[in-house]
Amino acid sequence: MSEISEARAEQVFNLFLPSYNSHNSKNFLYSQRQLGFPPNGVDIDFYFSNQKDGELKIQHTRVVGNADKEYKEDRIINDLIAEIRSVLEKKGVKVSISISFNCRIPNNQKDLFVGYLCRFVESKFHKGQLSSFNFFYDDDWCYFSKIAPYLLHFDVREADSLRIGFSTSFGGSYGVIDPRTALLNAYERKLGKISSDSDKVQAQNIVLLLDCERSFLDDSGQKLKEDQAFSKSPFAQVWVISTAKPEEGAWRLDG
Repeated sequence: MSEISEARAEQVFNLFLPSYNSHNSKNFLYSQRQLGFPPNGVDIDFYFSNQKDGELKIQHTRVVGNADKEYKEDRIINDLIAEIRSVLEKKGVKVSISISFNCRIPNNQKDLFVGYLCRFVESKFHKGQLSSFNFFYDDDWCYFSKIAPYLLHFDVREADSLRIGFSTSFGGSYGVIDPRTALLNAYERKLGKISSDSDKVQAQNIVLLLDCERSFLDDSGQKLKEDQAFSKSPFAQVWVISTAKPEEGAWRLDG
């Protein structure tokens, strides 16, 4: 469940609702927010209803905190992710990667880390072994053993496009390299909670709202609406807002 103050919730929805209403020919108002959720126990954070437009069910998630500070503190990690993305994209590897670092990687180990991680992921991708790893009994352990000391968590899953989400335990916050990576990171966390058929059915009636505290309209952000990562979303709709720059309004990412 998302936990934000009443003041911030009002700020978020005063940005989001006008765009959502215009796109969907609705007229929901923040004053129509219902504090009691629907009786069927759907996992949502905000619920709006009125007699004419029906219901609006929202899952809300924060994308990143102080992005500029995190970028400076985690520069080495950001550079690593950028290199990993570049290598795997050139090799045509399409997977969803989730990495949690437990310590910083020395500069003199950076190239080795990138090389071993990419070899491991590429090998698993071509073998079709992404759903479960058996590190100790296959040839790929020689790659993973070189990077394991730096990792708290590592997960690779099938995906339609390359996605990389990461966190750092030593920094205590998610690092970002661009708006797309930050948004995909938050989006992937939500997708990870949808596992059962009933979850998928419920998601079809829920709007996912990604709440940014930074601008997302840079060179990469301009292409977010065309990003295939959001095109097959299980949610009814996926939106992003920027409270750092309210003039950017709200964008629908999945269509």
